[in-house]
Amino acid sequence: MNFESLISPISKESFLNDYFEKRPLVIQRNNPFYFDELLTLSDLDTILHRGNSLGKIEVSMSNSKRKIYSSEYLKTSLEQNVVIRNGLDLPKALNLFSNDKATLLVNFSQRVWKPINDLVKSIGDSLNSKAGANIFITPSYSQCFDAHFDEHDLFIVQISGSKKWKIFEYAEYLPLEPQNQRQYDFSKLKLLHEVELKAGDTVYFPRGFVHEVITTNEVSTHITFGCVNVTWLATIENYLKSVLKESAYFRSNLDLSIYQDKEKREVFINDLCEFVERELTLEKLATFTKKENVKKSTEEGFKFKMPELSKHLEL
Repeated sequence: MNFESLISPISKESFLNDYFEKRPLVIQRNNPFYFDELLTLSDLDTILHRGNSLGKIEVSMSNSKRKIYSSEYLKTSLEQNVVIRNGLDLPKALNLFSNDKATLLVNFSQRVWKPINDLVKSIGDSLNSKAGANIFITPSYSQCFDAHFDEHDLFIVQISGSKKWKIFEYAEYLPLEPQNQRQYDFSKLKLLHEVELKAGDTVYFPRGFVHEVITTNEVSTHITFGCVNVTWLATIENYLKSVLKESAYFRSNLDLSIYQDKEKREVFINDLCEFVERELTLEKLATFTKKENVKKSTEEGFKFKMPELSKHLEL
């Protein structure tokens, strides 16, 4: 499965022009088997067993009502005052899943499951982004997180069961920082979509769009594919750092007298303008970006950050 099949029947051109970083997209296919080549319920056992035994996945549990600590679901041992985590404690995890309505999250599933890894790569290549995947297994009538937004774009792929999604307008347009670093009031945001996502369906929304999700009367399994996009800000910032650090002048101490000395200030401004005109060109940015993309292709997809429990007004 590739990026084009993820957003089908929407074309890639239409997606990039009409939705990417602009607005949410909901695709309801009425085909519960659409993602069978990507993941089935029987595949989950293989992923958990293989990933757990090899130490290649990270498992966590979450519930919107309270913080769940890793000691509640992981096997641990104490060696010389150091806590060693030894994988998932299945009986404890099942108890939290059944009695506390806690969601089981599987991070880095692409490390052990090729179909997911192939789609992660296809998304990253198609959108020039750093992509990753998280599997959510959620009990019936439960909520993993309160209403929140993410600082990365999301593709939601429903594998089994169903979830009710409320997607609101953005709290901040294309944010760069996590929600918990600033206070937001979600109460006046416009509701854009209220939809029950079923097996075979896909949802995309850009970073910053607030969403609230709850399961129906059945256990839900979905995959969240997240994308950290390569922004103009990050590209120019990284490029300027790489160029400026080669300059002895910019490595020197900041001379505060320049703010009062008109002659020094004029010399600095002229030198700075010449530097920008000489170094900050699209051609040099393109060369730098190609080098960064080669470096990025050797890195692993990012790890999702857990939203903090909401401290905002209820929607």
